[in-house]
Amino acid sequence: MRKARDVSYRRKFDLKQVEKAQNKRQWILLGVVLSLLACLAVAGTTAVVTKHYMLLSAVVLVGGLLPMFFVFEYRRPQAREIVTLAIMTALCVGVNELCSHTIPLHAGTAFVILTGTCLGPEAGFMVGALSRLLCNFFDGQGPWTPWQMLTWGLLGICFGVIYSRGKRFHNSVRFVIGLAVMAFITVFVVYGGIMNFAAWLMDHAMSPQNSALTKEELLMVYAAGVPYDLTHAGTTALCILLFGHTVIEKLQRIQIKYGIYKRTPWR
Repeated sequence: MRKARDVSYRRKFDLKQVEKAQNKRQWILLGVVLSLLACLAVAGTTAVVTKHYMLLSAVVLVGGLLPMFFVFEYRRPQAREIVTLAIMTALCVGVNELCSHTIPLHAGTAFVILTGTCLGPEAGFMVGALSRLLCNFFDGQGPWTPWQMLTWGLLGICFGVIYSRGKRFHNSVRFVIGLAVMAFITVFVVYGGIMNFAAWLMDHAMSPQNSALTKEELLMVYAAGVPYDLTHAGTTALCILLFGHTVIEKLQRIQIKYGIYKRTPWR
């Protein structure tokens, strides 16, 4: 009887209303991302003058993280959705710690990207932000933790927005290859760009001289971070090529079985 009620519930599922609500939330998330980029620009300019680097960092991080958590809580997710996010977060933390202590692959970043691609921007942000927080209980907490939470969360949002209305690929290999290429570019630009900026701010905030920020130092930080950013982006793309199709297939089965989140973009 319970199974029959579940099937009946899924059949009465108003897909148009769900898509309308998803579109509304995606526009809100896009506005948050654009506002965050504007805040970063203002914070960088103001920090040069005021030298209140950590305070400005806190304002930017709170302004970027809290609205996204509120957007997720506003729609009152079902228990099955929360369980799915908890499982993806646990898998992300597990593979990230396994790879960080064994093979130098950034599988955790790949899991965040796959979550955002399949389950949407809200799920991608939640898994990315929570996974990075939990990972740093093993790797070490510090002022860099909120920045890493923000960057992983933004990666989940970016891929959720990009692929929420993507083309329907019949060849899954082609889709995974395109996803890997997009992951390489996005990780290098978004993760590298924000974390290098954060390193620049934190270095001056903790410096005893309390010297002023300069553009030359920022360019040096970005140049020094290029090798790591290329490695991070390359290994993330490699992980997506290795197990991306399998993870996507499993997430698609969960979506179909429980009727949660949106459909995967290639079906």
